[in-house]
Amino acid sequence: MNTPNVRTGSRLLVDAKHGGLRRRLPALRSGLMRALLAEVMTFGGSVRNCLGRGLSNVKPFRLFRAVVAMSVPLTFCAVVASQGVAHAAGPDPQGTIYVADGEKNSIDVFAPGATGNVAPLRTISGTLTGLNGPTDVKVDSAGDVYASNWTIGSITEYAPGASGNVAPICTISGSNTGLSQNDDISLASDGTLYVGNFTSTYPVEVFAPGVCGNVAPERTIAGALTGLSLVDGVGVDATGTLYAANTDGGSIQIFAPGANGNVAPAKTISGSLTELSGPNDVVVGFGGELYVTNGFGFGSNVQSVEVFSAGTNGNVAPSRYISGSNTGFVGTDDLAVDTSGNIYVTDSGAGDVPIFGPSQNGNVAPAGVLGGSNTTFIEPEGVAVAGPPAAASASLITTASSSSIALNASTHDTATLSGGTSPTGLLIFKLFGPSDPTCSAAPAFTSPVSTVTGDGNYPSPSFTPTAIGTYSWVALYSGDTNNAAASTA
Repeated sequence: MNTPNVRTGSRLLVDAKHGGLRRRLPALRSGLMRALLAEVMTFGGSVRNCLGRGLSNVKPFRLFRAVVAMSVPLTFCAVVASQGVAHAAGPDPQGTIYVADGEKNSIDVFAPGATGNVAPLRTISGTLTGLNGPTDVKVDSAGDVYASNWTIGSITEYAPGASGNVAPICTISGSNTGLSQNDDISLASDGTLYVGNFTSTYPVEVFAPGVCGNVAPERTIAGALTGLSLVDGVGVDATGTLYAANTDGGSIQIFAPGANGNVAPAKTISGSLTELSGPNDVVVGFGGELYVTNGFGFGSNVQSVEVFSAGTNGNVAPSRYISGSNTGFVGTDDLAVDTSGNIYVTDSGAGDVPIFGPSQNGNVAPAGVLGGSNTTFIEPEGVAVAGPPAAASASLITTASSSSIALNASTHDTATLSGGTSPTGLLIFKLFGPSDPTCSAAPAFTSPVSTVTGDGNYPSPSFTPTAIGTYSWVALYSGDTNNAAASTA
């Protein structure tokens, strides 16, 4: 059976009585169709949120029968299943550009490589869409499009190929969500959604993959210790470290993986050398490279794009600083970075999207500008660029080193990449637990980054659990110019 981009994660149990670290059978997820296969319930046993968003062409009957026969509880990093809506169209081609226009309540979609005064290929707009002051847009490897609606406090999601006055396939809104003037969003490869709020009680919110409706976030970061006030952009790296643009504080607050509640940042980027004054959006690379748009509110704030090296902390100058009259900046807003390193910036003041090459630096003219009357831009705010589609990318599975180990013995995981287009990039492993079924707390172990050099098996370093409980191995693949990022969570 050829199932595109099926991702598999290993669940382990540390049991003192039986001396065991027993491998749980894997969760199956794919990014092509949203469904919950009710048939698995006929096998008996406990199935809890085991099949999440996007199952495609999966026939798990033999697998689940084996689980019941062995009397092994079937639990995974819980993923809440979303509405069962099949996608009628596949994802857009790699490089497709999406622009959220907050003034005309639309998402405009442009062809890959589009520059100049060109019309969009299609536009999502109208009363059915639920778009109301969209300030950001994101797209996943299945082609789903997500919009953050500032005016009404909602996140709306649209099927691949959505065009015109179409209803979203998922909406997060309501009093339980805590959304209030939600601005920029980030989307992890496993579907976890990170939201920056301007006026909410919770400046940073984290929603579990696949949730819809009036749902509470699984984590929030708020309180005096956080140093946060008005948060615009948020993002995470592969370790789960979270970066928040503290817009009115002129800093980037960096929080440890799994941070929740009123917690102090692990690091802060701020000070005169950073050139930060009203940081707006952030994009975080797999390894922690940080891209920032700066100059919120225009006025005396300098309009710029800044790039900081992974691990930056304190009053440190950026490694790249794009600013000055040649850039054409009037009011930088959000940004996106494609798989080749090109930087796309929405300039809501100038009403266009300047594009900078992967090595451009200083007071330089953009390599291209998307703008003009044919674009229909009024106030472009959010921008996203489609990466490689999941269906044409490497699949990722993991296998635990042993079906049973004693407490205080070591374990390791092996990630297998297959079916990709000569995959390169990076891998990282995380072990969650004990007793963290959603894999949302800080991991017990995070590996160093390892380099991918094609399809094959990649072992993790060993780790020795020191407490009884259930543990879950998760592997994350960075993706590259030909392969989508993937996670086994």
